[in-house]
Amino acid sequence: MTSGEAATDQHPAVAGDPGAGLAPQDPIDPAPAGVPIPPEPARSASDPGTTAPADGTESAPVDPPSPAARGLRRRPRPAPGWWARSPRPWLRHPAAVLCGALLAAATPSTAARLLGGDDVFPLPALAALAPMAGVLAVVACVPAAFARSRWLAGLGALLVALHLFWAVPDLVGTDNRLPLSAPGGDLRVLELNTFEGQADSGAVVRAVHEHRVDLLVLAETTPAFETALDDAGVRTELPYLWDLPRAAPDVMLRSRWPITDCRAVWLSISAIPEARIRVPGGAEVSVLGVHVVSPKARAVGEWQSDLTKLTQLGHSVHGPTVFVGDFNAGTVHAPFRRLLGTGLVDAASVRSARPDPWWWAPLWTWPADLSVPPFVRIDHVLVTPSSIAVRSVRTVAVPGTDHLGVLASLRVARATG
Repeated sequence: MTSGEAATDQHPAVAGDPGAGLAPQDPIDPAPAGVPIPPEPARSASDPGTTAPADGTESAPVDPPSPAARGLRRRPRPAPGWWARSPRPWLRHPAAVLCGALLAAATPSTAARLLGGDDVFPLPALAALAPMAGVLAVVACVPAAFARSRWLAGLGALLVALHLFWAVPDLVGTDNRLPLSAPGGDLRVLELNTFEGQADSGAVVRAVHEHRVDLLVLAETTPAFETALDDAGVRTELPYLWDLPRAAPDVMLRSRWPITDCRAVWLSISAIPEARIRVPGGAEVSVLGVHVVSPKARAVGEWQSDLTKLTQLGHSVHGPTVFVGDFNAGTVHAPFRRLLGTGLVDAASVRSARPDPWWWAPLWTWPADLSVPPFVRIDHVLVTPSSIAVRSVRTVAVPGTDHLGVLASLRVARATG
């Protein structure tokens, strides 16, 4: 027998024995006689990782250790926020549709106002509707809250912020630079667009008498309307008339006091009157009766030209001056803002002169013949703030016209030197 065969006999390899082929180990000494050997704990059949009692009965399953016991913290699932929870889930879709419709109606006018509202048609007309667009944007925030749409709410908030930014200067207003107690005289001005002579001439004369008007400026007059005014007795209150010949009857001046230095200022398609009036106790006032062409489809260029002409005249004024009439433009239009940039002040922007409460009567003048209140101010009384203070300003309703009249009480400083 060789040495290899002897080794094989001493350590036979048994098939399937996990210890086969391993190095021999020292034999384990048997327990001493008389010492009992404790039995090995039995394994549970349902869970090999748990132990069963020694009597062989099945033990209750042992729960696995919790994450907190293992030193781990499970990240809690975030609860849905208030924006994702709707008190009326069935309202979300109709509210989204309503909100989208309101924002779609408000966006064009807002965009036109943002672009200046003066380039091409229909930007001037759309910009004139900007105040209504602001109201629609505010209303759209209500269905946006039910729709739970971040996109709709964000667009609505953007539109509301833009309109508030534009409205703040008009809401805050300005103050009179000339004290109301300054030495001088009073001038009460009434302006009205007669809607091509369709206004009630008797109502106009009654307004002149009731408010003790000193200067009446009427736009879109016709020979027939002037005759109707005479028949209603306007000469009794305002005997002086701007009587220069006109190519097309349009703007008319009537005054309680003599009118001097009358001349015609030509705009794009018509002439407007410029004259001087001496106010008792005050200075001579330069008055320009204004009627700017409406910015219709083929007249936007003429509309811009008229406002540019007025801006040039505004830069050249000296002494007490009043621009009064139908400008067919407002602060929503860039050309009118450039006119105000010459230093003229809109009487409606003077805080102390506004009606109380002004929040419910923002002195909007057009349109006045619809079932909804007027929503844009295109009729103005502009004054030089260094020599004219505004005591009060309000609107006057006259049947038959699509404009509200503007009544302004002015304090004209006494001439110096």
